Amino acid sequence: MDNVQVHYDRSSLFKIKRIKIDNIIGVSQMAKLTLIPLKGKIAIIARSYIILESYIKKRMFQTEYTPASIRKAKREIEKTLKTQDDFNEAWISRYFPQAYNESSEISRAKLESLGQEVKKKKFDTISKKTQKMYAIKVYKRFLFVNDEIRKRVDQYFRLISRNKALQNLTKETEIKEGTERILKAAQIPTSRITLSGFGYEAAASRGEVQRAIKELYKKTFGEFDFIEIVTKTGKIRKYKPTGYIKMVARTEMRRLQTAATIDRCGQYDNDLVQISSHDNPCLICMPFEGQIYSISGKHPTYEKLMDSPPYHPNCEHTLNPTTDTAIKIEKKHGKKFPEPIKGLTVESRIAELKKAA
Repeated sequence: MDNVQVHYDRSSLFKIKRIKIDNIIGVSQMAKLTLIPLKGKIAIIARSYIILESYIKKRMFQTEYTPASIRKAKREIEKTLKTQDDFNEAWISRYFPQAYNESSEISRAKLESLGQEVKKKKFDTISKKTQKMYAIKVYKRFLFVNDEIRKRVDQYFRLISRNKALQNLTKETEIKEGTERILKAAQIPTSRITLSGFGYEAAASRGEVQRAIKELYKKTFGEFDFIEIVTKTGKIRKYKPTGYIKMVARTEMRRLQTAATIDRCGQYDNDLVQISSHDNPCLICMPFEGQIYSISGKHPTYEKLMDSPPYHPNCEHTLNPTTDTAIKIEKKHGKKFPEPIKGLTVESRIAELKKAA
């Protein structure tokens, strides 16, 4: 999947062609490609899902529903989702190794500046194994998103197939029978509704019909939240595809960067790492800020690294190598370190916050 480029046509439906992915953000950016920050990488995958969502809604909310038009719409949506699957694989294969290598090189430079030396060879084997493991994991998450979209689309069209009022919509947008529910959803004025035979009739505008269809969908499935996640507590959380994809991409890339730091520390036989400190940390992350941990758990002062960043979805904290010598020098020059907190885990922190609430 290394030879892929994204093109946008006038209908905003992305297409993938098998040419150099190096041109994915334009030839003029080639020299800066390896310097794209995490935000830039995520913007690429997010953009593809913004376009995907727009296209799927356009195909779902038609003004004519017949068995033939429904089958055609489903085929076109499925074709687009398969294209998105290919794009997801291309994006992961390009940008996950890049994110790993960036973090790995930063850690290597830091370790060498601390005077550490390479103690173990075969780093490439370890790094490729880590990258593959995380790439497979995130690709499965992306497949889950597209499968959820397929599920909602199928449910929607099955709903349409059972609704005779919607099946009988014509290009002239007349609603011929069983229309009370649709008219109410579209909020067509009472003066426009007339009784004829066994049902109501109204000459609704095209816009009114579109709004009626969308309202019916929203009442059944929510605000276009295609993704449903069951939490550990059994609650169902709903997400829009683009928002969920951005969250997964950002969180898993951060997790991959943490793994890269730990891998590089292993190569240098370096045991200590420190959590980064940010302005205005969230309540979950606050106790972790600046804490120093032992990767092996064998250090006499610092606890074993049990939970590493990210500590929650969209967490921005990172892991940085350090040493006993560096800590002593920094303390000598007035740098303050937080007191080690024993037994601190994300789970215990969340329980503490719930208890205080």
